[in-house]
Parts: sequence; structure tokens; C-alpha cells
Amino acid sequence: MVVASDVEHKQYLARQAITALLAEAIDLVDGARFQAVSSAFLGAAYLDGALGEGLAGQYDQYPQYRIDAFDCMTWVNTVLALYYAHDWPSFIQELQLLTYREGRVTYLDRHHFVCLQWNPAHQAAGRLCDVTRDIASCLAGDAYVESVVDIDMAAWVAHQASSAVRVCGGDRQSLVDELEQQAANIPV
Repeated sequence: MVVASDVEHKQYLARQAITALLAEAIDLVDGARFQAVSSAFLGAAYLDGALGEGLAGQYDQYPQYRIDAFDCMTWVNTVLALYYAHDWPSFIQELQLLTYREGRVTYLDRHHFVCLQWNPAHQAAGRLCDVTRDIASCLAGDAYVESVVDIDMAAWVAHQASSAVRVCGGDRQSLVDELEQQAANIPV
């Protein structure tokens, strides 16, 4: 069960630290800025599913931002949001644009998969460029092999529903059932 005061506390501490970090990095550019914002989280704990939609979230009320623990995606999104941002409001905006389809903060709009959702969305927006083939050709010549995997998002969300619903109160099972039903409408 999610405890509202824990979420609020984690988000309060994160806001203070992120605001200070943005102030320290305000005049840094490019590599120096990226190094400053990314190294701030060295040693942070790994926590699978570290972030959610905050207390306003329908299905996942874990903190929307935090600095004490990350999984791979939340670390990358937090660092990139800090890199692009110049103040607290722009950090939140960048984090939402990086984490959610069109910045809509909902579980069903979250970029759950890097290759299926996150990479294509940010390449289409011009924020990222896929250099995998370029790097592979430099490192291994013609040894580059591409894999293709089909992911059934509706089935995946329905399967994850029981562990994905993390809320402070209410009828959790009803929310699990609702998320399972909503899975058929998930955008890819």
C-alpha cells in the first residue's frame, strides 16, 4: 500500500535537491552539464518501478519524481529532464514529456518499453537520434544483428495490472479489474 505522507516526503526532498542542482548547473552546457546532473545520483539505490504518477495518479500513486532510488528508465528520464530544464517547472514539464506519451501523466500513457515506445517517441520529436548501427559498425564491423520482438501491450498491461496498481486507499481490486479492462485501449 502507498502511504501518502511517504510520497509527499520523497517528492519534497526531491524538489529541494533538484532545484539546488538546477541552480548549480545553470551556466553549464553540453558535456559538463550532463556530467554534473548525472553524477549527482551516483550511489542512489536501484528500485524497480521507482516512479509512478504521484498522488493524483489513478492506478500508480508512487512518487512522480524522487532522488533516492531509480530504475534504469527513471534514472535516464530524470537525468535528461535535468539536462533540458532550467528551473523547477521546466524540469517537471521535461520529465512528463520524457516519461509519458505527449506528456499525459497516466499509467496507460507511460512509456513502459524503451524500444517500442520511448525511443520512437523521442526520435520522432527530434530529441534523440538512434546511433546504434553507427556505433556497432565502429566497434564490430559487420557483426551488427538486429532483433525483432512483438510485444502485445494489451496483454502485458493486463498481466501487470495486479502489481501495477499502487494506491493510497480505495478499492484496490476494483482498480486492478478496471486497469485490466483498460488494457485493450492502451496506445502503442
